[in-house]
Amino acid sequence: MPIARAGVFKYLKPDGTVRHKTELPEDILSDSTVASANNKPITDNHPENEAGQRILVDKSNTNILMKGLTASNAHVDEADGTVR
Repeated sequence: MPIARAGVFKYLKPDGTVRHKTELPEDILSDSTVASANNKPITDNHPENEAGQRILVDKSNTNILMKGLTASNAHVDEADGTVR
């Protein structure tokens, strides 16, 4: 299952406006970015608080929101240019 890819992505900001961010292939597919995906907590979609606002997963709430961990073999799928 892909966990990252290059492209232009929309992010909803807390004030309701949208921010666009470009993720370049040379950044997303770099050795350091791929290695940083190893052994990380994962959640079921983007967690939300009681008010329906998306919340950041950090060390204070990981134990509540975490559904599992990534493996230790992150790699680039050359066929579709994704990190898996």
